[in-house]
This record gives sequence, structure tokens and C-alpha cells, in this order.
Amino acid sequence: MNKAFKGFTVRGLKIDIKPERKEVQPRRIHVGMEAAHDPKIPRFEVERREIKSRPLSVNPNFPMVTASFCSLRLIRPLLLSLCFADGPHVQDAAAQVAMFFAWLMSFAGILGALLITSGIQQWVDAHPGVPEQVKAHLEPVALALLALALACEILHQVIAIGSWEYFWSTGIVDSSSDDSESKIPLAFMLILLHVAGLLGAMIIVIMYARAYKATW
Repeated sequence: MNKAFKGFTVRGLKIDIKPERKEVQPRRIHVGMEAAHDPKIPRFEVERREIKSRPLSVNPNFPMVTASFCSLRLIRPLLLSLCFADGPHVQDAAAQVAMFFAWLMSFAGILGALLITSGIQQWVDAHPGVPEQVKAHLEPVALALLALALACEILHQVIAIGSWEYFWSTGIVDSSSDDSESKIPLAFMLILLHVAGLLGAMIIVIMYARAYKATW
């Protein structure tokens, strides 16, 4: 006598259990880079844009800043010539060359800053008596003078390192003179002016280097 039950069959004393079979459905899983194509995931792209600087000729602050800085740079050479005319630095050739570059830097910077102003360029363009060659070369001459001023400043600072006792110390004071003690505070002030000139030149170069390049 055979009787069928759920999940097994009885045949006498022998019991056979039949396991249930389930159908397996394959599924595809996206892993790795394929998941990045999902439209629901936001994507970001970095775009590089070049920042354009204004030329020096249309920058209203550059002529005033540069001319003022170069004018203030004349304070140290003037004080050195007036108060330490007989100092030990007079006999040092390197110190004299460094001071020559300091004077030249100031005059070239002031002249270059004045020539690159928009007011002078507009006056030259509107004046009928100015030759066309002068009008065309006015801005390049101004840029060349500014480059000359920077080169003179670099040479001045490099030579000053070699003659450090006359620029970074009080070596300009003649110890054999009667008023040597009274001139030491003034010598320290000249050291501060030298450091301020170096820092000021570095700041101006950092601020207007891109604009100078854009002017060319």
C-alpha cells in the first residue's frame, strides 16, 4: 500500500524524502568602472581657464606705486651721500658699483612708470607733431626701462651681499671720526631702508609680473 505525502512517499517501511527544487534565475551585477555610467550618479569635470591680466598701460595703480617706490628708494643714497660722504665705503669699489645701480634703478623705474601711463600715451597719440615711430615705440621703451630698473635692483642686491658690511651692517661709519657714535643710529636706519627696498621690490614684482607679461 503506497501513500503519497507532501515532500515524501511511504513505501512499506522505507521512507524516501524528495527535496523541493527551486529554479535559480541568473542576475548581472555591475561592479568596478561600469557602475560609473549610471545616470543617477553625479559626475564632475574640472575645466582649466586661463586668467588674463590687464596690461600695465590700463592699470591705474601701477605708475603711481612704481614711481612712489622708486622715489623712496632715493632716500638711502641721498642720506649716504650727505651724512657718510667720507665713510669707508667710499674706498670700496664694489660698494660704489652697487650704489651706481641703486641710482640707475630709481631713475629708470620712475621714467618707465611715467611713460607707460595711459595719459601720456593718449597725449602722444593725439598730438599731430609726434612722429609715428615715437608713438609706436613709446610703450616698448617704457617696458625696457622697467626691465632695466629690475635688473639694476638685482645687481644692486647681489653686490650688496658681497659688501655686506656697508649695507647690512654699520660699516659705513668711520670709527676714527669724532662723531662716529652719533652716526650709528643713522647707520641702522640705512640698514632698515635697504631691507625695506628689497622687500618692496619683491612685492611689486609679485603683484605686477603677470601684467608686465600681458603688456608685451
